[in-house]
Amino acid sequence: MPFIVLVATLLGQEPVSMNASAAPPAPEAEIERGRLLIRDLYEEKALEVLQPFFDDESLPDGLRARALVYAGIAQMNLGEEAKAKGTFARALDVDIGATLPEWVSRKVRVTFDAELQEAMAEREPAAPLPTTRVQRHSWVLPTLAAAGAVSAAFSLLGFVRWSDAYAAHKLEPVGTTAERIYEDGYQWNTAGWILGGVGLTLLVAAALWWLLPG
Repeated sequence: MPFIVLVATLLGQEPVSMNASAAPPAPEAEIERGRLLIRDLYEEKALEVLQPFFDDESLPDGLRARALVYAGIAQMNLGEEAKAKGTFARALDVDIGATLPEWVSRKVRVTFDAELQEAMAEREPAAPLPTTRVQRHSWVLPTLAAAGAVSAAFSLLGFVRWSDAYAAHKLEPVGTTAERIYEDGYQWNTAGWILGGVGLTLLVAAALWWLLPG
């Protein structure tokens, strides 16, 4: 031993202990050890081995999920089904592609598959709510209704002007002035009927747009 100390001193280094502890085992090897402990029915010891990897985000997702899956199996074997469900859910949250080994029992597989289905359902996008034609084209109905209302208003104005012109025509003696008043009023009457028809058509179209499915 003095010879080792002397050599280390000459090289400018600290002496190396012959009893230095070995490097910790790799995570994958430890997780595999947890699996073997479960196979040998040492579930509690397996959970102790696997527990440090549950929240280790430095691990690849697949490896971390595998540790959680093995832990869930151990918990199922210990009769802790509620804990196992939560552990399986965590494994699937880390890696939705996590799977069970072939040697697990049917009960474990049923429990895991239930958690898998729930996880898949949560990840699926929600189906869009059905929309009606009125909702998809919300501008059409108010436009038709407004246009119909405007046409109806001008139609009413045309009939009022026609009524005034007809009354004035009756008061005038027969002649050119009376005929001109009548012709002007008749034009308003025609415009009133046309605009009334347009307004009614637009209002009917608005009602059908609202009522008919589409």
